[in-house]
Amino acid sequence: MFLSCLDLKVEEILKSFSDIKAQIFTLLIVNLASPTILYLIKDYFSPEIFLGLIIAAVSPAGRSAVFLSLIYGGIPIKALVVTSLSNVISPITVPFFVWLYTHTTIKMDPISMATTIFWMVLIPLVAAFIFGKSQLGKKLNYVSPTISTFIVFLIILGIISPIKNIVIDNLGLTLILLLVISLLITINFALGFLIKKKLPDKITYGLSSSYKNYTMATILSISLFSPLVALPSIVYTIANNLLLVPFQLLINHPKNHPHHFQKAKNILLFIISIGLTIFLFTNPFITNNLHYFNQLGVVGAIIAGLLFTSTFTVGIAGLLLISLTSSLNPFLIVPFAALGAVTADALVFKFIRKTVSSQANLIFSKIDHHSHLYKLLHTPYFSWTLSLIGFIVMALPLPDEIGISLLGLSSTSIKKFLTFSYFSHIIGISILLTSSLIF
Repeated sequence: MFLSCLDLKVEEILKSFSDIKAQIFTLLIVNLASPTILYLIKDYFSPEIFLGLIIAAVSPAGRSAVFLSLIYGGIPIKALVVTSLSNVISPITVPFFVWLYTHTTIKMDPISMATTIFWMVLIPLVAAFIFGKSQLGKKLNYVSPTISTFIVFLIILGIISPIKNIVIDNLGLTLILLLVISLLITINFALGFLIKKKLPDKITYGLSSSYKNYTMATILSISLFSPLVALPSIVYTIANNLLLVPFQLLINHPKNHPHHFQKAKNILLFIISIGLTIFLFTNPFITNNLHYFNQLGVVGAIIAGLLFTSTFTVGIAGLLLISLTSSLNPFLIVPFAALGAVTADALVFKFIRKTVSSQANLIFSKIDHHSHLYKLLHTPYFSWTLSLIGFIVMALPLPDEIGISLLGLSSTSIKKFLTFSYFSHIIGISILLTSSLIF
């Protein structure tokens, strides 16, 4: 909250209260939508799991929605108002709705808890308002999205860590909960998204309606009940953050994403992906069960290929492909992994091509039409060169975003792009597997 409010203006907070009707609707979605759906299907869950689902579903809006609104092109001030109201009233709403849906009493001191939450909201706001006006505050604001992304990543690890063994021991149940909870989050987001007509408002209320305070839900579940009751809160945490990935692809708003924000975020995601890869493949549970993935054969190769194209999953995909060589001929791995990769590339190409073209047109419009650079950009050699460079970049065992962007700039047809993508991935994956066999 502190980092998201460094450019806070008091008049913006006051102005945001004019949207009180939308904020009330959002609070109703936060407290009623998911638990009502869960109540209709409660017979499919054990009492402990149903209790955990309700605790997570009625938890207040997560304060990270403020930061997420900032980086996704929403209105952080409005998200701040909604999430603050939701958290301040949560000592009353959470026990009430848990009792209403499960007839289970949660004993807590609502006045003490509300006071604590109030100060946790007020202190960061005041500190950000004062510090944000300084030169150091303005510099910090420049990199605040990157720092906040890393902080959220640490919070997620902190939430999951206490009951990681419960997750591992109940993988089947965890996967079922992941599907159910993903659907609930999507419904909440859609309801919030429909409240307003303008895209920034839609993003703000969609995120505020669906992103929950799972830290509170996890702590309540563990401290008052059992680790198994906390499992739905953990799954909510995982699902909520995984769904941010497709959401980023669907919400195409480059004008709301300053270039330095995007660049810093991509670098941070790549660093996190490498750290996550090292963590996963040094974890005894993963290494001891990796043979199950290897048994998938060509299906496993396709799955690894799908992961091979993204900055966040390229490290994991590389190690999965190398692992497959122990049970599958590399001559089978390469073409099927390339097929998975080209499928993912086609989806990314479809989403970003319009964005890349609009950004390129904006840049080109600022170039002097009589300059040598302008003339170069309008020669057939320029398009051909970009295509070649894009092909080379995609052929390397690296994330594909740069190569796809260059091919998009060159007006390459979708047919040529798919051909380029497939053969470049054959080359890149072959280089990776050959290197692993040699070294």
